[in-house]
Amino acid sequence: MAPGRARGNAWHRVRNAIRRSSVAIDRLIFVYGTDLLAVVESRGARHPQGDAACALRAITHTGFDERNEWSSIRRRLLVTVHCLEPSAAAQKLPGVAIPCVLVQTPSGYEHLLDAAAIEGCAGSAKALREELLRSARLHGFRLE
Repeated sequence: MAPGRARGNAWHRVRNAIRRSSVAIDRLIFVYGTDLLAVVESRGARHPQGDAACALRAITHTGFDERNEWSSIRRRLLVTVHCLEPSAAAQKLPGVAIPCVLVQTPSGYEHLLDAAAIEGCAGSAKALREELLRSARLHGFRLE
């Protein structure tokens, strides 16, 4: 067997062992504290209300657009990130405190980050990433 192939096979064994030791995650769910659909007409363009009022939305979006810094971090995650507006969250996940980040597993939903942890990121996508990874490790999840 070629040396490169042996290294590749070893890498696959390590990667698969890591995946087996972690709890399966279907997706991350970001539950925002403000509805993006609350819009106003401003100079002919639609702008969302309340970006600054929701710490999580302020980190991930500017207006309707995903922030570049967050976008590059999101693409490195091993799971899909799904965003829920508060009105949808109230129907699907009654009683959940918002904003928050949840993980959806085959057995249901678990809190990953609460509002205080999100506020602690102080608007930084890098700090949010670190907080997500730290909390995921504590819960036995793997995100990267």
